[in-house]
Amino acid sequence: MKALVFGAAEIRDYEKLKLQLEEDYDLVLCVDGGIRHLLPLGLEPDLIVGDLDSAPEQLLAAYKDTPIKTYPREKNESDSELALMTIEEAGYETIHMVGFYGSRWDHTLVNFGLLIKYAHLNIQMLDESNRAFVGRREMVFEGLEGAVISLIPLTTVKGLTISGVKYPLVDVAVACPTSLTLSNEILEDRGTVTSREGTFIVVITSGDA
Repeated sequence: MKALVFGAAEIRDYEKLKLQLEEDYDLVLCVDGGIRHLLPLGLEPDLIVGDLDSAPEQLLAAYKDTPIKTYPREKNESDSELALMTIEEAGYETIHMVGFYGSRWDHTLVNFGLLIKYAHLNIQMLDESNRAFVGRREMVFEGLEGAVISLIPLTTVKGLTISGVKYPLVDVAVACPTSLTLSNEILEDRGTVTSREGTFIVVITSGDA
């Protein structure tokens, strides 16, 4: 099952975002003020989660029949993590998160950390031009010619091999931090990334970004 989760961060181009989304989500969940993104995308919420401190009252009234899982403002987890915990408990295996990078750098960095904590859920963060997720030992990318791929090591990554790109690598060790694996253009219709050890985040940026 697949879930689409909306955070409250700004989305500048809804039409472009639609190209990043799929059509068959089993759940649309809004984290607090994320409900503001539904109408421009023609979506209806299945569940609202959070302390509701950033959710516009008029939108809450408009979605008054939608179930709301409310939490106090003072709590140990962020609204974003509470949403992921809810989805995990419900058995969803794929999660797309939209509206989770914004002007609050602290929230943005924690949200990237949640990608790692909940990587077993096949979780991705999206915006109009970017897609971020935790790297796996073997990955194949198809149909992304012209896009840019970056690998952000969070530990030393060993045995890293990247093919189908402008700057291929073969069985190298990449330290953390590094800019070696930043902004590599995908040149072929099929590319691969493999590694033996280490944790890293993959960011794929569309060629027109």
